[in-house]
Amino acid sequence: MIYDMHVHFAELHRHAATDRFLVRTPNFYMQVFLRKLGLDRSLLQHPNANEILRQKLFDWINGS
Repeated sequence: MIYDMHVHFAELHRHAATDRFLVRTPNFYMQVFLRKLGLDRSLLQHPNANEILRQKLFDWINGS
């Protein structure tokens, strides 16, 4: 079976509205995304969160 999908990657800690939606408030979709990548919500506070998320996402895609 072939899956065709895409991802919108929002930079964390770059825009107040993005951070409010993804980092500060509990967000169901972000929780699912993080869980699928094997990450904890506390990562969102990490200074290198964007790089860590990007690498995990690439690894997940390459491993599929």
